[in-house]
Amino acid sequence: MSILAQISESEDAIFQVEFEQFKPSNQDQIREFEGKAPMQFLAPDVNGEEQFLGNFKGKTVFVYFFNQQCGICKEQVSAFNLMQEEKGNDLKIIAIGDGSKEELKTYQETHGINYSVLYNGKMLGEAAYGIEMGYPRLFVLDDEGIARHVLPEEAFVEASKTYLMLENLYKLVNSK
Repeated sequence: MSILAQISESEDAIFQVEFEQFKPSNQDQIREFEGKAPMQFLAPDVNGEEQFLGNFKGKTVFVYFFNQQCGICKEQVSAFNLMQEEKGNDLKIIAIGDGSKEELKTYQETHGINYSVLYNGKMLGEAAYGIEMGYPRLFVLDDEGIARHVLPEEAFVEASKTYLMLENLYKLVNSK
């Protein structure tokens, strides 16, 4: 089984996320998601561009669920921005928020988000992506569209370590 829960920093700045530290209900959900292709979706982002999950084969994809009231979610924007800038076309970040198109368009502009933001994501989150795992939560898909790592809310204990965690997850997924 792959990852995830509490993040601890080692001497080599590699982060270990321990699966056993997740709530039992989250462990069960993670087992259901990892190793499988998640439900495909086609939805417009706040800029009106259609985002179809199936179009991103050949790339690592981060599907990130957040809401505007989540404090750590706001603090993580710079880490996701930096990952998108550094990885360019090899990484697709799709953030899915609960708000309306207008609310999330303003949120994207206010926070300088440089990745895709989908709106009205609560239904998608509830239907197919483990709403019980809280906010934020992250699904890391490999270049074949398979969920390799799923991180529930409790994996994100320190926003200051988000970038290193994302970088580590990216490397794990791409170290075939």
